[in-house]
Amino acid sequence: MPLREKDRLEIRLPSGIWKNYKKADPEYVEQMLEDEQLHLFRKAKKSKKKSIKNKKEESKKKNSKKKKKDKNKK
Repeated sequence: MPLREKDRLEIRLPSGIWKNYKKADPEYVEQMLEDEQLHLFRKAKKSKKKSIKNKKEESKKKNSKKKKKDKNKK
């Protein structure tokens, strides 16, 4: 299945930012395809963003480890 159908295709905008092709100007996307500027397209990378909930849980774990170390030092 093509990357377009999987919604995993990114295009490099003139500003240098990689964006989902659906968010880019459709005329720009079509022009780049017609001009065979295929080096401006890539498969989207998986997002490494963690949810806020996961970040809070990780920070709690780190803080509890620090407290245990402080207690052991005393």
